[in-house]
Amino acid sequence: MYHKIFIWLKAARLPSQSYILLPILLGQMIAYSISNQFSWELFYLLLAFSIFIQFFIIFANDFADQETDSLNKTYTLFSGGSRVLVDGDLKATDLKRATIILMTLCLGIGLVLNLFYHRHFSLFFVISSFLLLWAYSYKPIQLSYRGGGELLQMLGLGFVLPLFSFYIQSDSFQGFPFSLLAVLFPTHLACAIATSLPDQPSDQISSKNSFTVKWGSGIAKTSILILQSIASICLWIYYNSKSSIYFNEFLYFVPLFGILFTVFFFKSQPGNTRLSLFVFFSLFTTMTIEAGLILIYYVLS
Repeated sequence: MYHKIFIWLKAARLPSQSYILLPILLGQMIAYSISNQFSWELFYLLLAFSIFIQFFIIFANDFADQETDSLNKTYTLFSGGSRVLVDGDLKATDLKRATIILMTLCLGIGLVLNLFYHRHFSLFFVISSFLLLWAYSYKPIQLSYRGGGELLQMLGLGFVLPLFSFYIQSDSFQGFPFSLLAVLFPTHLACAIATSLPDQPSDQISSKNSFTVKWGSGIAKTSILILQSIASICLWIYYNSKSSIYFNEFLYFVPLFGILFTVFFFKSQPGNTRLSLFVFFSLFTTMTIEAGLILIYYVLS
């Protein structure tokens, strides 16, 4: 039994939960800063949704990418799938069944939010999340193979999830700071490109037209640094427009350390630990940018 639990935990790739959780927390903190009201019931429902939708995304991607993942010899903690299908830990039918269950759970939360809390756009957001995954991984669109998958990731994590959680906590779209997208879009696009770097060899073999495959790892890494720098500059402007609290300076400089460390590991190749560190510090930059914004909005409330 414990072995089975371990396999499903491996399939779930729990560290990637932060990709989903931080945007959902950010949207709620923005709503809290405007209304100074916070519903813990809605918070727990959104927390459950973040867990279910993350599992759904991981399982559905693993199911769609099993052929490419079987060719991947340079996978890391951040890329290359969970490996449960490639290693024979689970059958494809097991993962497919789990994906359907998780879709049902996400829809269930959407119905609860709709029927009991009168958040009438909740099902629209839930279904939009499904459609983004479908457009990313599955035919006929399958943008992760055709090119543009990184833009879908940016859209989902940088806009759909923050706006969804903002709407659920505030019961309105009014007051959502769309100017914040100048920070969120570049950093999430950089994050999406970074996670494709270790998979370049297998993606190339399977004709997966990721940004890294199309433009090469050098241009991809340079683009990551430029995008994170743009996000940091916009972050500084945004901080100064919102608050003069002293520790803003600290929150601003933490992401800069992430950018600095990615420069140290710029010259790295797939299968090399240095590339894993490059990817890690790029993800660190994105997560600290979002965490800093969450703290700022909490203080502003």
